[in-house]
Amino acid sequence: METANNDIQSTNLEKDFANATSYHGFGQFYKPQTTHYRRYFWMLLTVVATSACILQSSRIVIAAFQYPTKITSKVRYSNSSVFPAVTICNSNYLDKTKMDPDILAVVNSVFSNYNRSALDLVNLGLTPEIIAARFGQHADYGFFARAFGFKLKDIILECTYHNFNCLNSFTEVVEPNFGLCYQFNAGILQRGGNGNGGNNSSFHRQVGRGPSFGLQLVLDAEQYKYSTLDFFYRYQAGFIIAIHDQFETSSMTINEISVGVGRYTSISLHQTLIEKYLKPRWGECDDQELAFYRKYTREACKQEKESLYVMNLCKCRFKEVSDLASRNYRISNSCKIACARKLFPKTISSSSIGTLAYGNILNKRLDLSTKLAYMQGLGLLPSSYTVQDYIRDNIVQLDVFFSDLAHTTVQQEQDITPEEVLSNIGGQLGLFIGVSMLTVCEIVFYIFDKMQYWPQRRNRDNRQTTPVDFEMKKSKVNNNANTIGVMGYGAET
Repeated sequence: METANNDIQSTNLEKDFANATSYHGFGQFYKPQTTHYRRYFWMLLTVVATSACILQSSRIVIAAFQYPTKITSKVRYSNSSVFPAVTICNSNYLDKTKMDPDILAVVNSVFSNYNRSALDLVNLGLTPEIIAARFGQHADYGFFARAFGFKLKDIILECTYHNFNCLNSFTEVVEPNFGLCYQFNAGILQRGGNGNGGNNSSFHRQVGRGPSFGLQLVLDAEQYKYSTLDFFYRYQAGFIIAIHDQFETSSMTINEISVGVGRYTSISLHQTLIEKYLKPRWGECDDQELAFYRKYTREACKQEKESLYVMNLCKCRFKEVSDLASRNYRISNSCKIACARKLFPKTISSSSIGTLAYGNILNKRLDLSTKLAYMQGLGLLPSSYTVQDYIRDNIVQLDVFFSDLAHTTVQQEQDITPEEVLSNIGGQLGLFIGVSMLTVCEIVFYIFDKMQYWPQRRNRDNRQTTPVDFEMKKSKVNNNANTIGVMGYGAET
């Protein structure tokens, strides 16, 4: 009777769960009017639906652990925008008029194989008198670039920003591959360095659209002063321009824009702010602190690692070793993209300067004829050279401006958040088997009740089977004894 009661209790437990749960399909098993065939059908359907739910939910979880991302883009408008830094380098490194033949040979050696900290000029063939008179005992790359590079007052003839003179807004910078350059609207790039400012309030801003509100330059390449040494020689005459954020390296070799002589060049800008997701596993960016630079960028990271690599290798900065470092695969791939950047997509247009129609106007404005006559007197230009020839071979007009004051913000975000994972799994549970969080609680309580019932049934089964087994064994022994007795009595007879 107790075993029957246990079976009834177990059956009632399943029936109570089936009648109470919202687990669709399971309740069909114990309906009184359900036939065997219908019960088997519902059982099969429930198993298939549950399997499909588990499969879809597992796919959702696997997809989440692949850490997918998405890109969102927003356009925002403002009344003004911070103007970027503009770095200007002459296409040729050195002004040959500042060097006699001996110095020219030494400078060639310095720029071809220069020591980052100091260079012993005595070992390069200069006499002590020349050393003392010209350089002192030691000189580095920056010293020679500043001593023999093109000066600001010679190559920038006119600078206006929003119709105001801006010649005092330039800062000298020495670029490793371009020599002495000048940067407009500069920031503080290197740690401990000096610049025009450390925050946006100290930078020039553009308050209207178009070239009249931007940077307008008239440049003089002075290509008649170009050095013809192999290390410095470039095929183009004019300038190399880079437009970048104030707190980023100019990266001239990557961002360079070649501006030729005798031409008017217009560079129209649009500002794009890129924000990368920093959270581990999801994003691929980096914002580590650098030893030499105030702000992390991929190029600053590469330059710093290349410099440390070369310094550890030979305590020097030879060009050949520097090129080897720049081609080092591990260095190039060890620096990740920055988590936040400012980019300035450009639209560049160019046309020839109208020397016939515009030459006289430009001559009156800049007094080019006086400069031409002076260079002819030095023998740097032929006497037949005209102002129009000078404009064609040396003058560059350059406008840099924002075409609009809007900026685009690009942000990388998680494509699947933990909330979305739970929501998607909940949708699969509801679609296939009608399970919710309350249903999960029902299943948990059912399992808890079942676990409590199993030990009770096991103990009852043990108490019931022990007396029965004893009586069966006792009966078996008595039957065996009777059988032996009967057999013995028959033998005596």
